[in-house]
Amino acid sequence: AAGAVNSPLVVPVSMRVHGANLPPALDAPQLAWATGGSGVWWAQVSSSHDGVDAAQAGEITHNNYVWLATSVEGPGALTFWWKVSSEADYDLLQLHVDDVLQPGVLSGLVDWQYVSLYLGPGAHRVRWSYVKDFSLSSGDDSAWVDQVAWAPDTRDGDDDGARDWEEAIAGTIDTNAASVLKLSDLHQDPTQRIVVEWPSVTGRLYAVDRALSLAAGFTQLVSRIAATPPMNVFTDQVSGVSLAFYRVRAEIAENSVVLLDEAFSSGALPAGWSTVAYGDDAAVWGTDNPGERPNYTGGEGGFVIADSDYAGEVRTVTDLMSPVLDCTAFSEVRLEFHSDFTVYFTGLSGQEAPLAQVDIRLNGTDLTNVWLRAAEFSPGPVIESVDLSPIVAGQADVQVLFYYDAFYDWWWQLDDIRVIARRATSRGGRCAAIGR
Repeated sequence: AAGAVNSPLVVPVSMRVHGANLPPALDAPQLAWATGGSGVWWAQVSSSHDGVDAAQAGEITHNNYVWLATSVEGPGALTFWWKVSSEADYDLLQLHVDDVLQPGVLSGLVDWQYVSLYLGPGAHRVRWSYVKDFSLSSGDDSAWVDQVAWAPDTRDGDDDGARDWEEAIAGTIDTNAASVLKLSDLHQDPTQRIVVEWPSVTGRLYAVDRALSLAAGFTQLVSRIAATPPMNVFTDQVSGVSLAFYRVRAEIAENSVVLLDEAFSSGALPAGWSTVAYGDDAAVWGTDNPGERPNYTGGEGGFVIADSDYAGEVRTVTDLMSPVLDCTAFSEVRLEFHSDFTVYFTGLSGQEAPLAQVDIRLNGTDLTNVWLRAAEFSPGPVIESVDLSPIVAGQADVQVLFYYDAFYDWWWQLDDIRVIARRATSRGGRCAAIGR
């Protein structure tokens, strides 16, 4: 004030830095961090759970997202605190592990919440994303993450050399040093073939390996052997071997494999993809974007669109079909895609509402619906996630079909279509030798 002595002027300040300051702000400098999307995450001191600093999602415009990611080697426990201040139900704070959306998405005004996840064996990519829809903003329009901790699981309760998580996979007892996955018998049958036996546990799958010398390493003989408790028996067809080493391993569904990853960035329909028109005209899915729409899916750059509004007063009915995928080696398969299903008619006015659906086709003929939106306004950016395992696991000829049916309505946009699978790898097992 005029004439006042030492009157302080208080100005709210939010200090934001990034780069080298981001790992300390997350309290996890031992992890490698990356950030991207339509902006970056920042280190700041104005809002945090620990009272020191935290990471905050940078400013982004509508129909965009910004992500923060790291990688860890499992098994272990991941913990963190997060909060959001956004438009409820539309601007979202999400967590993905190995490209799979996790439960517990935050939106609206949500103060600091604690999250704890146990991640199994193998490498895992963890990604936090703040995602905005096509309009409106509320609150601070941002998200925060703080106090990230990763604790690898190295426990071995009975000191038998097998970590507790390895014993959980094998079905052995982690408090009994005598309970461990190992061969119980190794002998030759009357035809000189080698017979391998081991104790087995209900629900487990096993693999058997052989080495003619330890220096040469092991070669897998067979995998995915179903348990036949209390004992499994496998006969190696080799004969006339003077010395051989064998081991048995318990298998688990692990290691994510990306079977399909299409961002439609080339400007043309990618190789292996195809479209079919069933409607009144030749309107089909395409990457040419005839209506010059922005990408509302939350993806970046090119996308694929079925544009009923551009087609005009005709019925647009079209399928977008993926390349054929081989899922024979996988027990878990998941579909993810960025979507913007914008609807004008909802059926209330008597005009038939548009339809968007995802179907799975097996062996070129059998169709199964796995996702459906009818008379439902579902604008982007939205990341949809669909578990395909019950239908496609173990199948050799799999196609994903995106079906759109509308009469002079708006459109359906798709981007970043991915199919992620998990296949069997193994843990545990001790070797035994037979021969001279």
